[in-house]
Amino acid sequence: MSASLSLACIADDFTGATDLANNLVRAGWRTLQLLGLPEEGKSFVNAAGEPLDEKQLFAQTDAVVVALKSRTIDPLQAQAMSLQAWQWLQAQGAKRCYFKVCSTFDSTDKGNIGPVADALMDALKADFAIVCPAFPAGGRTVFRGHLFVGDQLLSDSGMKDHPLTPMTDSNLVRVLQRQSKHRIGLIDYQTIAQGPKAIAQRIEQLKADGVRMAIADATSDQDLHVLGKLVMEQSLVVAGSGIAIGFEAPGARGQNPRGQNPHESVAFLPRQTGPGLILSGSCSLASQAQVQHFLQQSKTSNDVSLAIDPLKLARDERAKATWMQDYVACLARLFEQTSKVQAVHAKPRPPRLLVYATAQAESVKQVQDALGIDIASAWIEALMADLAKEAKRFGVRRFVVAGGETSGAVVQALDVKLLKIGAQIDPGVPWTESLQGFALALKSGNFGAEDFFTKALDLLDA
Repeated sequence: MSASLSLACIADDFTGATDLANNLVRAGWRTLQLLGLPEEGKSFVNAAGEPLDEKQLFAQTDAVVVALKSRTIDPLQAQAMSLQAWQWLQAQGAKRCYFKVCSTFDSTDKGNIGPVADALMDALKADFAIVCPAFPAGGRTVFRGHLFVGDQLLSDSGMKDHPLTPMTDSNLVRVLQRQSKHRIGLIDYQTIAQGPKAIAQRIEQLKADGVRMAIADATSDQDLHVLGKLVMEQSLVVAGSGIAIGFEAPGARGQNPRGQNPHESVAFLPRQTGPGLILSGSCSLASQAQVQHFLQQSKTSNDVSLAIDPLKLARDERAKATWMQDYVACLARLFEQTSKVQAVHAKPRPPRLLVYATAQAESVKQVQDALGIDIASAWIEALMADLAKEAKRFGVRRFVVAGGETSGAVVQALDVKLLKIGAQIDPGVPWTESLQGFALALKSGNFGAEDFFTKALDLLDA
């Protein structure tokens, strides 16, 4: 990798990585997203299976975001994966690290945010790190150390019922203190409002008191711009994607050298055509609303939907085999309808298929109680991976995926290793393109307007 690499990023899930990459692109950073740890001795290849000139590829890159599936695994394993990612990035010349966490600070009392942050602090020999998951454009703000989702405290939001990482405490200082070996402090909104000098003074005061990490309040984009400029001078930041909106494009000092609109200059991707597949494994309230919107609009379109019943399918192999036959039939129908539409319309709107395990919290709990939390989650991920592989065999090139764990399973099934970042669909969610020519929208369960599924594919059809 070339010396042009200005920033190394490590994300604890795949959709979070895309969220961060999106904001970096919009700030004028030429950004690539690496899916999973780099494989030693293996080169990146194009759609034809030919090795790429990595020197040339990375010479045109300002930031690399390594996407891991480390949010819900054992803390020691999460630390090991994150350190391995950092060692690879450091070997390519990186000096600073951005540890990207969820804007809802998804975690359990034992981690993994605190343990991974501790490990990275040690690896970078960082004496202090700002921690801020705020992303006001996505409805995430931090006030007096408490995280809000819209107008609700985190503990009152739908996140309190998350099947893997239920968030029942809104006080992030308290949450992080339970996870970290270091003392945790707070940089409050009054200090943030006074600007960089006051923040720097507060940091020195906290360090003198033995504090190594501090939650930073942020209730507006202006706050993020202030914090963004500050953390760019530090070796480690622990944050959601929001702080990245305050980053200047490399080489820019008040102006973007790549044009007046940095987003347009770095976010272009070639258009992908054909039917679209939507895979929704998230059970967040946002994903529930998106599924319902799709089901409603499909009544007056040629779009198709297929629900997953985990309890039935996990317990009955015959029922699962029948369901998979239905899925294959739906894929075949998609391509048949696409051919018919293309024969009639000069600019067709290809049909879409939604396959979803998205359900309300009560239904999810029933599945977890019957199968076990870990088994239920692993079963859904394995099924989504199988669905992606079958779609690839049929020739599907456009995927919309809801949920971090689901996104991880899908891109691994498609053998996607590297993504170019394109235009934003909704705050925090861009279209991306794999080196194999797949168009992928990887959406955090909590993100996106209710019309996200249709909007995403409409953008490709425009």
